[in-house]
Amino acid sequence: MSVIYLKKYFYTFQCLMVTWYIPCDFHFYVIAVIVFVLYKRCRRLGKVIFYALAAASLIIPGVINYVNGFHPIQLFTYEFLWNKHSHKQFYMFYIKSHNRAAAYIVGFIAGCLFNKYRPMENFKLTQAKSLIYVFVGFIVMVLTAFLGVSYQHRNYSQLEGTLYVMLNRPVWAVGVAIIILTCCFGKVPLVNSFLEWYPWVPLSRLAYGIYLVHYIIIIRNVGISRQSLYYDNFNIVSFH
Repeated sequence: MSVIYLKKYFYTFQCLMVTWYIPCDFHFYVIAVIVFVLYKRCRRLGKVIFYALAAASLIIPGVINYVNGFHPIQLFTYEFLWNKHSHKQFYMFYIKSHNRAAAYIVGFIAGCLFNKYRPMENFKLTQAKSLIYVFVGFIVMVLTAFLGVSYQHRNYSQLEGTLYVMLNRPVWAVGVAIIILTCCFGKVPLVNSFLEWYPWVPLSRLAYGIYLVHYIIIIRNVGISRQSLYYDNFNIVSFH
């Protein structure tokens, strides 16, 4: 089970909370390689399998969320942090690879687009178009993130919550992909220079270490609370 990272499907209680995404990366990589090999051997078969996986990556999370009546977002409440392995939404939905595949597929498509158009030296975006695309990508990401927060402050139907669960991760990934591809094929003042800043290289290598320990801060903040935490926009950004 450990070799192919299937423990989180059968032995969830043995997994460290913050390592859920490592099996996801492994599973997605293996499946992507298999689909690519099939595509090179038979393009029609490869496309059919890819489209089927893309559709399943949207439908399956929606069905699981709708049937179980889960909240549209995973809340790091006191009850969850006290005993996360008994939290149904976390071990049944949040950490499972099949519920997170849609965003990876968007990234796969973005990589294919980059590989297709990169050799074309005359394929360049004007600065005006680059600015528009980056702005659109940023707005898509912001709206996706803060729409989830709104479910703490208003009533919503189960269908609406399910649609958000199905689309929030791939739509966020689309926003990220738009910005990255725009910076690759165009020139955006400040954005390109900011993303190309050399200190990001060593800082990126430290990011995983920060990721491993930051949940301790979340547990500490929740543990010292003497009343329910109000999830406003500031707290969402501060804690997560």
